[in-house]
Amino acid sequence: MPQLRIIFIMGCIFAATSSLHAQSLSNTNWRALYPPINDTVTLHFTADTATITTTTGVHVLRSAFKQSGKNLITFMESRGMSGCPDLPGSYHVDLAGGYLTFTMDEDPCDGRGGSLIGKKWLPMANNDR
Repeated sequence: MPQLRIIFIMGCIFAATSSLHAQSLSNTNWRALYPPINDTVTLHFTADTATITTTTGVHVLRSAFKQSGKNLITFMESRGMSGCPDLPGSYHVDLAGGYLTFTMDEDPCDGRGGSLIGKKWLPMANNDR
């Protein structure tokens, strides 16, 4: 019986720590340097849409997104500079150290990947857009 209790407690601890990494990106905002235009861009997540805009308001990426599992997010671009409408791409999300980073899982769209990966996205307050 004590072994069963230990297994139950370990399972609860594992479930609690796993949920810490499954933070939703919905309704968050992030900023990063975007070298191709030598400017910062802002990544806005609403409930189901992600938009990357320049400081002048130009859309670099506008995409529906779905976050699944612990750290996987799938984008389906509807418009933007990458030119890949209707091609889904999936990325692993990491929120370590207060930064948001993306690692490509699979994506046939090079432009979208270039917009997302290789950057440390800094969190912004919702009213700091």
